[in-house]
Amino acid sequence: MALRPLLLTWLALMVLLAATIGATFLPIGQWRQLINLTIAFAKAALIVWLFMKLRTEGPLVRLMAATAGMLLLIMATMIVADYHFRPDPFTRGGPPPVSPLATRTVRP
Repeated sequence: MALRPLLLTWLALMVLLAATIGATFLPIGQWRQLINLTIAFAKAALIVWLFMKLRTEGPLVRLMAATAGMLLLIMATMIVADYHFRPDPFTRGGPPPVSPLATRTVRP
């Protein structure tokens, strides 16, 4: 592998790392997570494209990689939706449930 693509990828990864660190300190509220996830996706795409040699593979391998990425995105979306819409037992349903074993008294 030639040295130039490796150096350009390393430089792009360092720029994205600086962008991640910079976005961490920005006062942008909830958007910080979305920005950092987008930067992380860009880093992963660079690594997959160059170091896993996806750019030199055939269309079937690229299709499988895109399918895996889409399934991962769908799964992450479902996890975020589940976390967002699940009721919080500490604020909406009273005290947290107590195990029946925790209320037993042990007799000597």
